[in-house]
Amino acid sequence: MRYTAKKIANIHEKNMLQHVLADYIGSMQKLCVIKKTQHGIYLAKSLSNDNLDSSKSVLLPNAYMNGNENIGDYIEVFIHTDSSDRILATTKKPLAMLNDIARLAIKDSNEDGLFLDIGLAKDIFMPTKSFHNYTNYTHVVVRITQDKMKRLIAKKDINPLLKPCRTQNLLHKNVKIWTISSSPIGILCVVLPYYYHGIIYHNTLSYPLSLYEEYEAKVVKVRNDGKLDLIITRDTKEVYNLIANLNESGKYFVVNDAFAKLLSMSKKGVKKELTHLLKQKQIVFIHNKGYCIAESEMAKEFKR
Repeated sequence: MRYTAKKIANIHEKNMLQHVLADYIGSMQKLCVIKKTQHGIYLAKSLSNDNLDSSKSVLLPNAYMNGNENIGDYIEVFIHTDSSDRILATTKKPLAMLNDIARLAIKDSNEDGLFLDIGLAKDIFMPTKSFHNYTNYTHVVVRITQDKMKRLIAKKDINPLLKPCRTQNLLHKNVKIWTISSSPIGILCVVLPYYYHGIIYHNTLSYPLSLYEEYEAKVVKVRNDGKLDLIITRDTKEVYNLIANLNESGKYFVVNDAFAKLLSMSKKGVKKELTHLLKQKQIVFIHNKGYCIAESEMAKEFKR
């Protein structure tokens, strides 16, 4: 009987889906050592002769063994598929697992999509026809899901994993965020580790934010729909340090294009940071001169 390539693929897909451990793909599991071979050890749900069947056990290759494994031992492993779509185990913990939202580095691309570093020997694939919009070694925020053969894949649409916030406990608290897209009114982001949907309005920003980057933000409002209004946490250290360095050279800080560019901020953003420092009484403004550190000799001389 001759088999076409399509028929062989269908048989392979059926065998893979019928594997007892197929439902574990993408997760960490504690499995029992049931057999040792020259290629590694085989793991199954329990120590049973029934599990010696290849459809009920999975190989942990030698590269991931410490050499002290014995029959009957339980080992925590991550279940995944290799480049030949075989179900394998590894003791390496990946950067993300099934149903996670992850920020992963782009390692390579082709006309069908991107290859992302998930921390394993095999990269995870993100299908996209817009591969030309991405650059290798930058990051992208994705959700980890599966294709019809239960192989792990990444998708840019993270909305299925985003949740509404139903508590006021985070109000005025600092949170970690990943920026995911830009809209006419603001930057959309995911709030970690809760997977809440957040937005930072453009008119609250002192400087532009990059997409797929990590920032610290403060929750200023929990909306009725469960989405969070955020502001970027103020970091006035750069402005303060620049003023201090200028003061040491006998110079005052003034708001101009050169200093704004040096700080990677707009002049409006610089003024916001200066206002914040003035309110905290960390700096003072001297008329016709500029800004200086409140405790500097320049400020003390002016008081005299």
